[in-house]
Amino acid sequence: MRHRITILVALLTVALVACGRQDTVAGMATFQVSVPAEALAATGVISPDGVPMDPTGESAVETVVVQVYRDGTLVRFAETDGGLVASADGTRDAFTLTRAANSARVSLPLGADYVFEAEGRDGLGRALAFGATSKAVGATASATAEPLTLGITSLLAEATLTQRAVGSSAVVPGQVLDLLLAVSPLAGADLRAPIGDFSVTYVVENASVVAETERGVRVKAGDAAVGEELTVTATVTRAAGDARDGSVEATFTLPFAAGAIVDLEQPSLELDEPSVGEDGTVELTGRVSDNVGIAKVQVYDGPALLASSDGEGRDVLDFTFTLTDLPTGDVTLTVVVIDTANNQRDATVSVSVVDLSRVYVAPSGDDANPGTYSEPFRTIHKALATVTDGGTVYVGAGTYVLPNQLSVAKPVSIVGSGEGATVIDLRASGGYGVYVEANDVHLEGFTIFGPTANPRANYGVKAQAPDESQVLERFSMTDVTVRGSGRSEIDLHTVDGATLTRVSAFGDDTEGVGIAISGSRNVELVDVVTTGNTWGGVGLYTTGTGGINSVSDVIITGAFDEPVPVYSELDSQPAEGGAVVEKVVLDGFGYAVLNECRQGYTFYQVDEASAVAFALGIGDAIDGCDSNKSIVYTLERDADGYFTLSDEIVPLPGGEG
Repeated sequence: MRHRITILVALLTVALVACGRQDTVAGMATFQVSVPAEALAATGVISPDGVPMDPTGESAVETVVVQVYRDGTLVRFAETDGGLVASADGTRDAFTLTRAANSARVSLPLGADYVFEAEGRDGLGRALAFGATSKAVGATASATAEPLTLGITSLLAEATLTQRAVGSSAVVPGQVLDLLLAVSPLAGADLRAPIGDFSVTYVVENASVVAETERGVRVKAGDAAVGEELTVTATVTRAAGDARDGSVEATFTLPFAAGAIVDLEQPSLELDEPSVGEDGTVELTGRVSDNVGIAKVQVYDGPALLASSDGEGRDVLDFTFTLTDLPTGDVTLTVVVIDTANNQRDATVSVSVVDLSRVYVAPSGDDANPGTYSEPFRTIHKALATVTDGGTVYVGAGTYVLPNQLSVAKPVSIVGSGEGATVIDLRASGGYGVYVEANDVHLEGFTIFGPTANPRANYGVKAQAPDESQVLERFSMTDVTVRGSGRSEIDLHTVDGATLTRVSAFGDDTEGVGIAISGSRNVELVDVVTTGNTWGGVGLYTTGTGGINSVSDVIITGAFDEPVPVYSELDSQPAEGGAVVEKVVLDGFGYAVLNECRQGYTFYQVDEASAVAFALGIGDAIDGCDSNKSIVYTLERDADGYFTLSDEIVPLPGGEG
């Protein structure tokens, strides 16, 4: 079992902190010497850091013996009620800290330099680790109040190099071997020194080093003659830099095989249980080994190669393959491992792939189906409930009659087979047609017949966060036709970031505007088409409520077969501080019409003739308006490229404006 080692200061450290008690010894600095309490777990397990570990990963140190030296002379201590006091007549030349008794009070004469040596021992009293630290004690107790931490690191007694895989009796040129390094503080013991306690250098003969660390070395056999040996020597040096510095060596040898080498041994292969994600991704893991070396590991779906990994001649290889775009349903995968002699071993594994990031709908489908391409759902509602966030619902050709509003409450794309092929009929809906209430929604490639029951409230497509105080972000439509809704075909309300590309809004002479943009920003209409909308093609509205009040950063291009192609309206009850329509670009538009009968309205026209005609006929278009009160302005661009009213006024024939 592998154990994760938490890096903590444990028995390897001894902290000396100036004591806060008043019963100090005259002329001495009194310290509390202890093992930090945070290093002692409730279980008694000490997490090693610089401490040799047993096979379970726990500390092998049972006690820490501390000695103190002054000018090379061992300091002796007398044991008193107040702790250990330095004394030439003392009977103690060391003190021991254990898990049960991890604290001692020590008093040392002022104005001297001391060396503190700590030795970590096992339960049999054998030295496993050592550390020494110098400390200058000042002339006053307060001058030495800063803590002193003594660290111990593993002593070195033995090092070994062993093959990672089952060892071969001989090596062949080009073979790659992994050799694992083990360093112990006791010869013949199964204790291990942490890799931070030593450094290592490797010297190889008849081989080259591929990779090396304190954990071992990977070597590649050279072109040696029969009878010669591959040799690896590891020189391990203790990293402490104190009085017990030392080094040990480990040597590994393997002869080159004699005669013509025929490798007839198949590699070994072990597969783990595959992991299958909701998006259809399959993660396949396992491990392979070979007596000579692994050339490659491959994964097949039938004859199709899905993934391959270069074995680089290693004798052991752990592999992970992440497989995407697999067909849905039951899939049998074959894993093939080939060694450097072209010996091969295969293994198969079956997975059930359901890619819920791609679901399909068709008129011939069934909601009991899994929603795959070959077994689609029948309804878009079912598909939306099933698809994962960020996924796509593919709606096949045909007509889908929906009796209720289609709510899109997750980030998703709905993609039809084309405006002339996929029709979503929502005429019977009592609410909106398609209600988008989530960020990152995309609609594409279909025609929507909007609801007709309520001319004041039935929008074909409504994009708005469920809470009006929030803002809906990143909405888009491409190649979509919306027609015949009771009110506006498309309504964007409190939206930040929307792109409508090649979108048609056909009102079919119903009430409302083709595309309504209210309290929104960063909106782009690209090559949109509107016609048959009573109020006009595109309306820009400020609002007194919602997370956004103004309309800003809007770009509009398109064809508008409407008396009023584009207009803006300031809310009659604006938000605190007011709300404006600003930073608008109207491609191809050159004129604007204002009339005091419609305070806050600006009507945009493409050319002068259209602007003048609208201004003169405004009384017919809008009840109560006097055409003589109309003013026609030319449009110009400001320094940032946005459209604004110029100072130039176009005179109206026979009018006062």
